[in-house]
Amino acid sequence: MNVVIIGCGNIATYVVNSIVNGETKGIKLHTIVGTPRRTDYLQELSAHANCHWTTDIDSLEWDEIDVMIEAAGQQVVKDHLLTFVKKGKHVLVISIGALVDQDFFQTVYTEAKKSGSQILLPSGAIGGLDAIRNAAMGELRSVELTTKKHPDSLTGAPYIIENGIDMDHLTEDLVLFRGSALEAASAFPENLNVAAALSLAGLGPERTMVNIIASPHIEMNTHEIQATGNFGNLYFRFENKPSPENRKSSYLVNLSVVRTLEDFCRNGGLFYN
Repeated sequence: MNVVIIGCGNIATYVVNSIVNGETKGIKLHTIVGTPRRTDYLQELSAHANCHWTTDIDSLEWDEIDVMIEAAGQQVVKDHLLTFVKKGKHVLVISIGALVDQDFFQTVYTEAKKSGSQILLPSGAIGGLDAIRNAAMGELRSVELTTKKHPDSLTGAPYIIENGIDMDHLTEDLVLFRGSALEAASAFPENLNVAAALSLAGLGPERTMVNIIASPHIEMNTHEIQATGNFGNLYFRFENKPSPENRKSSYLVNLSVVRTLEDFCRNGGLFYN
């Protein structure tokens, strides 16, 4: 399958290297799409991968493309996902937080049904989403995510800036945020795609609760999930090493994206679509 990657940051670079190194079978990198301000690196990365590059999504050779990989942020999803789907392209969405807008999600879902496009959602930094989906078939009463990260991983988030929170001098854990996955997606757009993925698998963005804690003494990104219902209780805990190139993300996210891509291209896979 011919693949286009949108983005040239940490995750996109990891995926490119996985394809170049032969870790993914049956996948050919067609084009890397980046921004004009990163043209030099975009050219370097595409030369390494022996593929095309562009800064203009509209210039893509659509007839030659099977799968789009979004690795460029929520705004790209909001601006372009519907176009990709209408063209019948399968799309692996990394910035899942964009999909907590239920009107947008439903529009994309409806168009995907018409075009035959599949929306691929990697589980990212967590697991257990199959159990949450199973529980949602019954009476799933509550789902709560507690995420704990080092302050360096959270600095720069809109919520931190808007509330004037000093992240540089923390000496103990600080609860930064309590709210819904819907609220968390816009408050921490680069940190909490896990909250969006969890909400889409279960109770939805408005009923999935999220706690975010800044902890100056931890080295791992920690995610704890608790769910209750008529099935019983579920508890998951994940302790993830941050990505070496981007502490805001976990290394497991890179692995999850490559696994999702390979499973789909090899045998169709099973996804939350």
